[in-house]
Amino acid sequence: MPAAYRRTLQHTDGETKAKEDAKQRSRAQKLRNEAVIRLAMHVACSPGLTPAQAAPLMAVTVVNRTCDASTMKTAVRWLRENGPHNDDPFIGDTKDDQDAYTYARKVNQSEDEKLALRLALTMTVAAQEQHLRFSNNGWDYKVVAYYERLMTEVGYEPTLWEQETLDYTRQQLDAKERLACLTCGCSHQRRPSSHWNCGVVQTDPANREWTYRCNTDCSADKARDMADDVDEDLDEDAEADLAQFGTGEIFTRESVAGPQEPVVEGCSGGLSPGRQGWDGDQHAL
Repeated sequence: MPAAYRRTLQHTDGETKAKEDAKQRSRAQKLRNEAVIRLAMHVACSPGLTPAQAAPLMAVTVVNRTCDASTMKTAVRWLRENGPHNDDPFIGDTKDDQDAYTYARKVNQSEDEKLALRLALTMTVAAQEQHLRFSNNGWDYKVVAYYERLMTEVGYEPTLWEQETLDYTRQQLDAKERLACLTCGCSHQRRPSSHWNCGVVQTDPANREWTYRCNTDCSADKARDMADDVDEDLDEDAEADLAQFGTGEIFTRESVAGPQEPVVEGCSGGLSPGRQGWDGDQHAL
């Protein structure tokens, strides 16, 4: 098969898979939406949840830097459409997403810790869902942890596509922890910061086998090649010297050029009369 035709087929297959993934992603998002809201309300409105129990949930969100205006708008919309209104005097005033700013300001000004905690906890779930929806370049450990919350806390059953993608992601994360490049030692933890394309590749899906593959421009690989070239040059120089001079004899400057006369003290610069240079010629002042 000609290389150009093979590349065309690979490109076409890639486009087809991308379209199918986008379709399945959209379908899963719609089916997951109800479970996501149940998780948010379960976490944010649970009467038995204490601030100490809520702190780790919010700490993860803060450390991951996944909260923004979009997550706040989503959280307020969920509270408006699904949350309790009897103990929240402000949620009824929100008509659309733009009112989220006003709602958050009123909650802060009221100094009602319960309302502030409810909003913050709802935002933690909104942040996880937003991270999942925008993970177009592949899922990570945050997505896996989010699905585990959905399945454990509200009994969500992932679609077949989600299950397959989760399984693939778990394999990939495990491979990143275990594998390194056999050529240069580059690994997911120690790869050059300028070459993020180095990474693990699934080589045999049926047997769940992976390998670590360096990018062609990997600087760690280039450094290894340069070191090998230097070693080869040194070995070649040593072999050439051995062939030229033989073995068992130590060569010094004196043994090659012969003895030199000492420099005469008191001369006004330059070499003293009668001193022989390295080439054995007579030098005069």
